[in-house]
Amino acid sequence: MMSAFCRRSVGAEWHCSAQFEHAVRSDEGLKKAFLGSPPQYKTACNAIIFKTRFLDTPIVSHDPLLLALVKKSLDEILTRHTINRQFSHKVKHSITHCLRDKRAADLADVAVVLGMSPRAVQNRLAADNLSFRLMKRESTMELAREMLTHSNSAITTIAYQLNFSEPSAFSRAFKTDFKVTPSEQRTLALSVSCVYATAWHGAD
Repeated sequence: MMSAFCRRSVGAEWHCSAQFEHAVRSDEGLKKAFLGSPPQYKTACNAIIFKTRFLDTPIVSHDPLLLALVKKSLDEILTRHTINRQFSHKVKHSITHCLRDKRAADLADVAVVLGMSPRAVQNRLAADNLSFRLMKRESTMELAREMLTHSNSAITTIAYQLNFSEPSAFSRAFKTDFKVTPSEQRTLALSVSCVYATAWHGAD
């Protein structure tokens, strides 16, 4: 299919060869006629091989108007995607800010930080197919891992600061997301710190 598309696009001078991982099959003659040369079999990978000069060959059926329309459409999609990512990043940053400030980090709190109404934030996220509830969970668990790794706060203290009803609920949520318990995460972080410390002193 790719070879046929390239032949239609580049013209009659298009030439390529092919190689396949599998052994010779009954359709070898068909492949040879289609490609214009016999393919190679039992190679390291499947591939279509052609000269790099074809990459700069103008497409025979080139349509400047269609290209302009497609380019404009793709630029608009890319712009929307960039804006959406920037907004979602702001929302997650605002959630983290509220959690560090020991607030509930609910939609109302985040809306205040963003200078928007809760409905406006919700509508913006819905338009981008994003869930505030999921974003809050992601931000909460990322902050939890950071606090376990880089602070001396007790696990119970972290659990309540991040608005969990009890430490056991925090432990279950953390293990669901990271496959280790909060205490195991802290132990792992301490062991890594010890390794770095040993390597640092060893360098002296």
